[in-house]
Amino acid sequence: MKYIFLGLVVLFFLSPARVLADYSRAYADYQYQFSLYSQGYDKFQIAKSTFGTYKTLTTKNEAMEAMRQVLSRRNLVIISFLQLILEKLMATEGVPTFEIATYDKIFASQSQFLLDMSKKIENASTIDDLNELSEGIEERYKEIDREAKEAIGKILLAKISRKASKADDLFSRTQALLGSFGTEYKEAASLSRSLTFARVKYDLYANSYRSATANFTFKGINNNQEIDLGSGVTDLLSAKQYLVETASYLLDLLWTIPEYL
Repeated sequence: MKYIFLGLVVLFFLSPARVLADYSRAYADYQYQFSLYSQGYDKFQIAKSTFGTYKTLTTKNEAMEAMRQVLSRRNLVIISFLQLILEKLMATEGVPTFEIATYDKIFASQSQFLLDMSKKIENASTIDDLNELSEGIEERYKEIDREAKEAIGKILLAKISRKASKADDLFSRTQALLGSFGTEYKEAASLSRSLTFARVKYDLYANSYRSATANFTFKGINNNQEIDLGSGVTDLLSAKQYLVETASYLLDLLWTIPEYL
């Protein structure tokens, strides 16, 4: 039975101090469920080892009960993780309503699958039955993991897009000011170069954004290319830095141009 490291993934998109109440509750529930799951997994490992050593009916039953418990808790932590992502989608400005509705439907379906599997786990009568159920969940988890990472990608892309819209506004204001600045002034060429530098930085941002989008998109099983959340986050960190540099050039221009008018 595999241990699922959901706690590491969630760090990529946890936010800030100010969040909606529903998201705060979802995060608290996720932390609680993950804690129970981790404790249950440790107990299962001990019970499994004890049974392997003594092979008595008592240690077998204890190992089976520990496995039953950790499988059920694993299902609950995955469900709470999906709910956390959904709440984050709803709390993030810029995520389209249709995408929220899509993931709501997807996550509801996956959660129902896990609840149904939990009932089968409860009724399993042998360790072999539990192992078979565990393998079925782990196979389905590959699909769940892809969907969760895609949703996280949507959240991160929406957040950086909001920053980019502010850069677009700065471009508009700067161009309007430059339009009123006569080319006969000797400073005109220097100011135009600064605007060109800003555009170069913005183009680098756009390239990083496109790369992140590609990394957050599942290409299909036949293409053998999974979602690369880590690389996508790295791309977005670069994109954010390019936006900061873009804004720096533009803000300097907005402060400087009026001096010559």
